[in-house]
Parts: sequence; C-alpha cells; structure tokens
Amino acid sequence: MVRWLTSTNWLLCCGGARRFVTRKRFRRSPLGDPITVKQLAVLRLVAAGLDNQEIAGQLAVTLATVKAHVSNICGKLGVTKRRQAVERARQLGIL
Repeated sequence: MVRWLTSTNWLLCCGGARRFVTRKRFRRSPLGDPITVKQLAVLRLVAAGLDNQEIAGQLAVTLATVKAHVSNICGKLGVTKRRQAVERARQLGIL
C-alpha cells in the first residue's frame, strides 16, 4: 500500500546553529519508513539505467551521496540490489 505524507520539520545542526527546515518526504515504503524526494529522484535515474557516477552528475551531488541514497533505498524497500529496488518500487507503484 502506498500512502502520501505531508511535509515534516527536521532539526538540523550546522556550524553550531540550529534551525528548522521543512523537508518533504514522499511515499511510505513497505516497511513504514518513507522514501524522500531526493531518494525518489535517484531511484528514477537508477530505473533509467544510469550508473552512480552518471546520477551524481545529473543531480550535482557527490558519488558518496548517491551511494548512500541507493543503499538507503534498498534498505527501505527490503532488497539488496539496485535492480531489485527498481522492480520492487514498480510493484508498489512508487515508479
């Protein structure tokens, strides 16, 4: 089952200063932990066949960030491989 979530406030700490920032969370995963908008963008590019380096270039983030997103996506979807994540996301209607 796929559910939409509303915006959530996160407390971020940057250089000792704290501030509230609104970050949108997108859809719930089967395990209850929602997939973020950024993770969805990465997942769509994975589904399009791009490798991590190409995804990093497209989204203007580091390779390490992409790897972290892919790892988190796999964990949230309960799979171990990128291809499985895409298949599972399609089954759930996320993609």
